[in-house]
Amino acid sequence: WTHGRHSTVPTRDIPVRNLPIGGWLTERLRVVLFPALEKHTQISERYWEFRDIFIIGYDANHQRELAVHRDGCLASLTLLLNDPSEFEGGGTLFTDFDLHVKQQPGDAWVHDANLNHAGIAITKGQRIIMVAFMDT
Repeated sequence: WTHGRHSTVPTRDIPVRNLPIGGWLTERLRVVLFPALEKHTQISERYWEFRDIFIIGYDANHQRELAVHRDGCLASLTLLLNDPSEFEGGGTLFTDFDLHVKQQPGDAWVHDANLNHAGIAITKGQRIIMVAFMDT
């Protein structure tokens, strides 16, 4: 796990590019995600690019939560990787709407990166998510 890669809101994370399957995973995300972004934003998929893709490990004994923040990109993706039975608490809170999003494994949530949001504290176990920052 790395710490402090993101200076404003540091996370306990692993950059996907450092994983043996990083290139493959990035390409799979591109093929699935960018056409959907084009459909919903009217911005051609050829203009979208990843700024960063990383795995965050929220852990009751390490980084339990993430303060309210905005991401430094155009759009953000959050994808839950493990089963909710492996942790208690957690989720993403969009403070502008008082919306608490709790995902199931494989659920992807894409949002405007300018929305204020926070990683809700977990109280037990470990919550593992993949996050992608996207720009045009």
